[in-house]
Amino acid sequence: YVPFSSRKRFPMDPFEIARLQQYFRSKFGLGNIIIRGRPNKKDSAEVYFGEEFLGVIFRDDEDGDLVYQFNMAILDEDLPERAG
Repeated sequence: YVPFSSRKRFPMDPFEIARLQQYFRSKFGLGNIIIRGRPNKKDSAEVYFGEEFLGVIFRDDEDGDLVYQFNMAILDEDLPERAG
């Protein structure tokens, strides 16, 4: 087992980013999901809801299996107040 953070990563091309955007839009039913390549990191792309940054998708093709990992941080301050 090689931890994800230390695996070799390969670049994402524009066609791949477009496919991921189409997948996110259809999966979540949101036409304003935008996926953009990262200027200084070619192995990942940023996910936006309109202009709001949501997270990062990493491309992992270690061991011949291509997998995309979506990482999203949620701040406690962005969550609704506790019910009850």
